[in-house]
Amino acid sequence: MNRNVFLYILIFFSFSLSAQNANKEKAKQIYDKIPPNVWLEEKKNLGVSLGRIGKDAEAYIHLLFKADSYWDRLAGVSAASVYSSDSIDSALVQLHLTDHMVERETKDLIASQPKRFSKFLYSIWNGKGKKEDRSKVLYLLAESDASDVISLLKKESSDLNSEFRETAFSLLTDKKNFKDEGFIRSFLEDKKLRLLVLQHIYETGSPSDKTLMYEILRKKKSEWGEFTIAISAIKKWGKYSEQESEYYKTLTEEKDESKKQYAIHLLGEIRSEAIRKELCELAGFGAEQELRLVAAETLVPYQDIGNRPCLKRIIKEKYESRRRSPDVIDVFATIITAGFSNIIQGMRENKSQSDFLGRQNEIKKHLQFLELKAEGK
Repeated sequence: MNRNVFLYILIFFSFSLSAQNANKEKAKQIYDKIPPNVWLEEKKNLGVSLGRIGKDAEAYIHLLFKADSYWDRLAGVSAASVYSSDSIDSALVQLHLTDHMVERETKDLIASQPKRFSKFLYSIWNGKGKKEDRSKVLYLLAESDASDVISLLKKESSDLNSEFRETAFSLLTDKKNFKDEGFIRSFLEDKKLRLLVLQHIYETGSPSDKTLMYEILRKKKSEWGEFTIAISAIKKWGKYSEQESEYYKTLTEEKDESKKQYAIHLLGEIRSEAIRKELCELAGFGAEQELRLVAAETLVPYQDIGNRPCLKRIIKEKYESRRRSPDVIDVFATIITAGFSNIIQGMRENKSQSDFLGRQNEIKKHLQFLELKAEGK
């Protein structure tokens, strides 16, 4: 009996050893096909096949992580998508932090399996590594909705000495499952976080928040970012008459030309004779060429022969290289809400001479039309 048991054990280990050797040989064969392959998708498919072998392929996955070709490193990421071990998972996190060529793919993998990578991410976050690495890790941790992640983001948001305050708060407000409005709005008077709070209110608030937005618009010198959110909120929640009123007030009372320009982009479809006259004034006498151009373009739909004198300056102008407002640049780096980021993006770009000439030519054509219209009267 003992002899039979011993024989069975011997046979079992022989088969196990044989299977292990076969797996290692198969892993080597697959790995050897990856570097010479010239097609990325085939490399990635081979990577998946390699990962499915399991532990016997681990050494080859590490070799792919260190390969000179980033396509081969992507094959390694594909292998890691189907095979997990502490060694591979830790190496993949490091690959994400150090290799910008595969940063997107490693991020997607880590974000898709947050529990798998969390202990390695927390190890870096709790360490004394580079700020850049810890910032990347914070973004990755925030992909999870786990309670410990929410607690971490709240803690960093509340820590006045944290260098990650704004990042943590922004990540927290982006979370759809975070419903603690009281916590978010408690930072409304915090200078560093106020703009992010206002952005959050714009995105998730209601018409009852118009009162707050009007308070901002009634300030003598409102911050540029606050102004853009407040007037955008009036467009979002306000009645037509309220939108028209704010548009007119901005054109007539606001001294900051970049705010006037933003209002024209945002509310330019609103038309009245009073607004037309103000646009006419800006097209002829605005200090910034871009404001004169935008005002002139906004006058075109009026089809009014009274606009002829206002359009004559801009059609004679030569292109001026644009000075971008530092306020516009700073705000764009903070607020990225789709409701107004496209306008801000357009305002911060330095338009080319060819762009200017094309827009100027359209205004010339319109002016010719108005002259013919006036002659026909």
